[in-house]
Amino acid sequence: MLHKSCPYLTDHSLSCKYVNEYMPIYACNQVISKFSLDGIRLSHNNKINVGNMVVMPFRVEHGDTDNLAFIFKDSDSIVLFATDLMEFTSNLSKIKFNNIYIECNYMDELLTEAINNDEDENMKVKYIRQCNTHMSLKNLKEHLKYMDLSCCKEIVLLHPSKWLVDKKTACVEIQKDFNITTKYAV
Repeated sequence: MLHKSCPYLTDHSLSCKYVNEYMPIYACNQVISKFSLDGIRLSHNNKINVGNMVVMPFRVEHGDTDNLAFIFKDSDSIVLFATDLMEFTSNLSKIKFNNIYIECNYMDELLTEAINNDEDENMKVKYIRQCNTHMSLKNLKEHLKYMDLSCCKEIVLLHPSKWLVDKKTACVEIQKDFNITTKYAV
């Protein structure tokens, strides 16, 4: 059952019913049940095999939604994909990722400025929700510090807020701090 405080589930899965007409959907129970999908139910720390790849879904904090991030492993590489999250609760420090695709939604200083300067109370509520459900550049850097990045070739930043992050600055800071090629997804 969806929480009343979670009106954003459709934002995460708006097209899944359409896609499901052509292929099975891999999703958490919350999405499969909400949209009555023909799909594969994913749950925290339950590995599945997809072709020659092992996929490990794991829970991430994103408000009241049952949101998952993913580790993809095949014979050549290990990839992290994590978006629509505020933080990890799982310990990823022992995994040597080759590539990381991860949310960097806002910068604290730009969010604070928006909250302080926007006179629209509805926008202030949206900004506050944003900092309670999405990952900031500062929080991302803290998480990266505790990860084994010795094999990481590239970090790709995802899900930027239109006005609350300077993409170029975020990429430069992460690349400088971790010495790993960093870019935003197009």
